[in-house]
Amino acid sequence: FSVNLTLNDWNLLGLQWTQASTGNDLTLYVVSPAGLLSFKTVSLLNEAPLRPGGFLFLGQFVPTPLSPSSPDQQWFAGDIDEMRIYQSQSVFDAPQMVQDYQRRVKAGDANLVKFWNFNEGQGAVAADVSKVSPSANFILPLPWPAPEWIVSDAPILPEKVVVKRVASDSIDSMCRLFIQNPATACTQISAGTRSLYFDMCVSAASGANDLNAGMSTIASFADLCQNLLSLDVWPLASFCNDFPVQYPGVKFPRVIGPNCDVPCFEGSASPTNSSVCVCDAGFYGRGCELLCPGGYSNPCNGHGSCLKDYGCVCDLNWAGNGSSTACDTCGPGFAGVACEFAKNNLSSSSAAASRSRTASLFGSGHTTSFDGFAYDFLPSMNGAYELLRTLGASPRIRIVSRHVPCGTAGERCISEM
Repeated sequence: FSVNLTLNDWNLLGLQWTQASTGNDLTLYVVSPAGLLSFKTVSLLNEAPLRPGGFLFLGQFVPTPLSPSSPDQQWFAGDIDEMRIYQSQSVFDAPQMVQDYQRRVKAGDANLVKFWNFNEGQGAVAADVSKVSPSANFILPLPWPAPEWIVSDAPILPEKVVVKRVASDSIDSMCRLFIQNPATACTQISAGTRSLYFDMCVSAASGANDLNAGMSTIASFADLCQNLLSLDVWPLASFCNDFPVQYPGVKFPRVIGPNCDVPCFEGSASPTNSSVCVCDAGFYGRGCELLCPGGYSNPCNGHGSCLKDYGCVCDLNWAGNGSSTACDTCGPGFAGVACEFAKNNLSSSSAAASRSRTASLFGSGHTTSFDGFAYDFLPSMNGAYELLRTLGASPRIRIVSRHVPCGTAGERCISEM
């Protein structure tokens, strides 16, 4: 098959035989320790790769009595953690292979007809622990030596124990409403994958004690179904009114409306009009699909309001209405770290520039600069401050003021200039 295995590590191998009227396909899947999936398919036309009857040999090629092939002297050198055989009429989905790399398989999994987990630890018999017909065992006769049992270090995740604190019936039925619904096109997805997503949904909702926590898993399964089956319409969309009605408080994702055709990505239906999407904080747009500048945790950078049909409307002293960098620079006539200083409307024309300008400093730190900025010295601002200097390494003019505490309300007075 010419597929690569990662040496000295655990690889998951899957061999799929697909029967069709036009022939047979045999596909080898390999999931690497990094979770990467590779595969190779061979078309066998009308020749069946596996025939009823006989024995299944694992680890070395053994020809059937009627086969013209001679025995291959090479054999498998390595460790085997488990072996499974599935039989299914549904669509095979490769993502399940990747998920199964670390998943702890259960004997009663859907479509699982044979399962050897090699957990005996001794002897020459490996029992089939599946629940379908657990009778076929691996018996290792002579001339093969007895197996060498080891403690496996395969990266299988421990079995999770889900504790359902409240509303367990509601959690089960909500997760089943779409994932296990036989009336949807997604019933073509393999039962093993549907069972996995159902368990993930129950676990998420139970762990958070909130039905909404399971909706993201349901939406993810709908995405997987749409991609695998190449569906034109998101298969979960038609359920937009079923979930909120049957499970009050559940927020349905992406669409709203009587016909489930109104986009609503980051919002919810208006309580007065089910066809109007009301955006969550930090989002805007017709379907609330756009993130407000500054992010949902700090919309408009904290200096304005994010409106659904427009975007950011900045506060008076900030600029950038409706832009992608809204409210992050000072507006005309304002300056300072927080745009807290307002200046007079001074013209930049040559005539205006030739006129004299006046700066002032009086009282408890009330200041107006030559550029028209007006501000007050804060109560904590003690010490000497340079108010003006002329250009050059040795300035001809330099004005410094010294501020000291005075009064009884924390004022700062000018003690000298």
